[in-house]
Amino acid sequence: MKRYIILITSLLIDLLISNITYYNFNNLTFLTPLCMVTSLIFIFDGKKDMKLLVMTIILHSALFTNNLLLSFIIFIILYYLIKLMKYIIKDNLWVNLIEVIIIILVYELLLYFIYSSFIYLFFNINNYWYKVSHSLIINIIYAIILYYVVKTNKKDHKSFF
Repeated sequence: MKRYIILITSLLIDLLISNITYYNFNNLTFLTPLCMVTSLIFIFDGKKDMKLLVMTIILHSALFTNNLLLSFIIFIILYYLIKLMKYIIKDNLWVNLIEVIIIILVYELLLYFIYSSFIYLFFNINNYWYKVSHSLIINIIYAIILYYVVKTNKKDHKSFF
């Protein structure tokens, strides 16, 4: 149940921030929230993930990309990348932040490669780094908040500072 709440909260934060901060610079927004992508790290834990993955793909496609095939390809790749990272690396705050960085880099890179393969968008490294850097600002903050909401218990809570 907690995983569905995280997914819906991430969806609402994505919608809210993308509507509030719609400052456009050369067809790039100033802050690009990818909270649904960031939340994947916290909601995939090996139990009934496919049902949640399909729900995430449908929601993301319906609200953000309007392209079910694109969302399906990207989220399946991200799902297996997250599973691999969870299998290899121990779970703590710093590892989760590194996972967020990797997931956002891969997500944006996949988008650029898929769009450029259909000649919809030409790959420009400056635009890529601009978009990734502005995505990382907000998503690292969101990942820290999610980590403390999801991973800590009240009786053994340790302060971040």
